[in-house]
Amino acid sequence: MWSGFPLFYSYFSSAETGYHTYRPPPPIKTISSFDQVELSLRGKPLILCDIDNTLLRYNKEYHHVYADVEKKYDRGMTQYGMTRNMLESSNQRYTKIQYIAKMEYDQYIQETPPIPTDAEGFNRLLLRVYMLNGELKFVTARGRLSKEFTRKHFKQIGVNYDDFDIHYTDATHKGEYIKKNISLEGYNDIYFIDDLDSFIDNVQSHLPQIQCYKFVAKPMSTPNEPAAPYSATPVIPFSITR
Repeated sequence: MWSGFPLFYSYFSSAETGYHTYRPPPPIKTISSFDQVELSLRGKPLILCDIDNTLLRYNKEYHHVYADVEKKYDRGMTQYGMTRNMLESSNQRYTKIQYIAKMEYDQYIQETPPIPTDAEGFNRLLLRVYMLNGELKFVTARGRLSKEFTRKHFKQIGVNYDDFDIHYTDATHKGEYIKKNISLEGYNDIYFIDDLDSFIDNVQSHLPQIQCYKFVAKPMSTPNEPAAPYSATPVIPFSITR
């Protein structure tokens, strides 16, 4: 009977003994700051980092918008050009609310500057990576058509877009994407940082040698208030000259 442990293992061979051994992948670690990423001192690490809700986020998250839309919809408000049919199925109701919420959230992030989750911690991580002759790349589920949108976001949080190799997966599972599109050769240790369990699990299943971190941003005290102007936010610029 399956015990609940992952059904995948890293493969190692010993030149001294000639025996082959199997080791389980390293455990997933949960962090709320980039300072908590533990880099090996062997040198040349590769960091594969997510963008949304990992590098940056918004004061209002999608679930806040969804909850607001759900309340308005169930009250029978007609501002969306539709009225609630009491005979509709729960799936129909969910689909309509999800569609409206997505439209409203997309408009919100188009009009609202993001904020960094941990600017100072990220800068320190970059410095540690560069001191070990390593590299940091971004792997985002955003589509390729959002490149200029992402460039704008990076500028708004003080990141030089052109300093980084950014991979747009178009919502492809990240483990599959990394395995096919990013060379992992030449790096002593590889780390993956993301906020979504599904992407972390997929990376671990396809590339069990990678150390995965789940990033859980520290909660904001006032999620529904607009973000403070960037000029008033004490953020150290992300870009570091190597």
